[in-house]
Amino acid sequence: LFWSENEVATFDPKRRTISVLGRYSTAVDAARWIPDAEWVLVATGGVARAVEIDDRGARTAYDLFSYTEFRESAFDEDGNTLFFKGRIGNETGEWKYQLR
Repeated sequence: LFWSENEVATFDPKRRTISVLGRYSTAVDAARWIPDAEWVLVATGGVARAVEIDDRGARTAYDLFSYTEFRESAFDEDGNTLFFKGRIGNETGEWKYQLR
């Protein structure tokens, strides 16, 4: 998984191919694998989204939550909870978001 300012992509080392998950009009603040490895968390433009890596047909993406600033992040061992540092509205702190 890698990203530039406005694009998120994956690399398949077996096939030696790059698959673009999304191009965004706002800067990408973060991108991380969601532990089940079928989804990627993409934080851009003040919205954190779960983006499906399977692109058969149209790629599915779900808006999870809005933020003002998104910094460091990590998932719990089961991949059910996202923990992140940042700001929501005017409040800065450490946050958690339950995925499942």
